[in-house]
Order: sequence, then structure tokens, then C-alpha cells
Amino acid sequence: MTRPGIILVLAISAFAPNHQARTDATQGALPRHGDPTPPPHRPLVGLVCHRLNDMDVRALRAMRVTFVRLSLYANGDGAQWIDRARAEGFDVLVVSYRTSENRRTDRIRWPGVKWQYGNEPDWPHVAPTTAAVAARLTDVSPGLGHGTPRAWMQAFTAKMVPSRAPLAVHCYGEPLSGAIAGTLADARASAGTRAIWFTEIGQKADAVDLDKALHLLVGTPVARVYVYALWSESDGYTLTPAQRAVIRAFVEGR
Repeated sequence: MTRPGIILVLAISAFAPNHQARTDATQGALPRHGDPTPPPHRPLVGLVCHRLNDMDVRALRAMRVTFVRLSLYANGDGAQWIDRARAEGFDVLVVSYRTSENRRTDRIRWPGVKWQYGNEPDWPHVAPTTAAVAARLTDVSPGLGHGTPRAWMQAFTAKMVPSRAPLAVHCYGEPLSGAIAGTLADARASAGTRAIWFTEIGQKADAVDLDKALHLLVGTPVARVYVYALWSESDGYTLTPAQRAVIRAFVEGR
């Protein structure tokens, strides 16, 4: 209570927001204070990496990429790259080709890693239910290979456990931009309430096409997209300097 004749003034300080567009964990430019509408959703961008040496880490830093997709094979090959990725502070998604017992111990060894149990099920020869059982308890579904029929995709997704695991699909093309719409339509028809991730998209050397393909995913439900590949020894998919520049621009919201 204040005494009569004395006015108590409460001053409330407010820090004005920084009106310079900045980048957060979603990788896109945040809307400026007072903007009438937020920018359209942009998927997070990562890279498929077959290794993670000093040169690769520098390349990822230069592109402002913090999301990587690695592989762990039945004999343990690839473990050193998971260790390196975690030490560098990357968000790590790992394709595991390990046994169920190994998978349990791998989760203990590498807490915080997201797992894909298997990759590109052989849909002409494997039933959707069989593939779903093989991937049981995965964090993200195995990436369904480019051209997987919608009916197979839907049957697989209906059986996959857990129900919250994102549906992952792969898309390749020359041009890649011409293949995105069909793959996305199949994923949307199959995902139900699941998130959609593109855990591989790829094309060879055409930076303009890659830029167009990435921007086709803006404003869609796709949560993440991983570009194939930072380095690839013999299949021609190693990113060119121009493609790396496209990825950096997209990460920065351009």
C-alpha cells in the first residue's frame, strides 16, 4: 500500500526485437516483427554423408548444414562417423543395417541419434507387412525407394510401428524437379497423420534443377529433406560447388 500523496510509477522495460532477419533451428528467416503473414513452411535441409572427415565437416559448416544422414552396417562400419557427427554437434540420422540386438545396444551407445531401420525395401519381392515388421520400432521409416507404388506404400505405412514415426521417401530424377510432385503426392496419400521426410533426393550436377526441386517443397508438409550426397565415390552424385551454393542459399532462406 502506498501513502497518500505519493504516486508509485512502475516502469516496464521492453526490448525491441531485432528487425534484421535471423535464422533459427528451422533454417529459414524468421518473420520480422509486424509482418502481416509468416513465410511459408520450409523443410529442414540435411545431407547424406558416406563419411565425415575434416574436409566434409568444413563443407557442411560452409553450407550452414547441421543435419546429416549416415549409415551403420552389420559389421559396425560407420561407427566412427557417428561418433564424429555427435562430437561436432550435428543432428544425426542413421540408417541401420544391424540386428535387433545390436539396435538396442546402439541406442544406448549413441543417445539422441535418430534411427532408420533399413533402406529402400525391395517392394517387388517383399510384402509391405514383412518390410514393416523388419523396421519395427524405427524412429523414421526406411526410405522408400523412388518409384515405390502408392498401394505398397500405403499398406506398408498402415502396418509400421510406431505410429508417430515419419514416413520417409526417396526421389531421384533428371530433372529432379520433374519427379518431386509425383513422389510427394504418393507420400501425402500414404502418410496419414505421420510427418513426411525425403531422406534422399538426388540428381547429377545441375544446380538450377536442385534449386527448383528444393523450392517445390516450400509450403508443403515435408518436414525434412536430405540431399544425396556430400561425397560419393563412384556414382556421379557428389555435390558440385554450384550445388553446394544452392543448398547454402536455401538454408539461409533464399
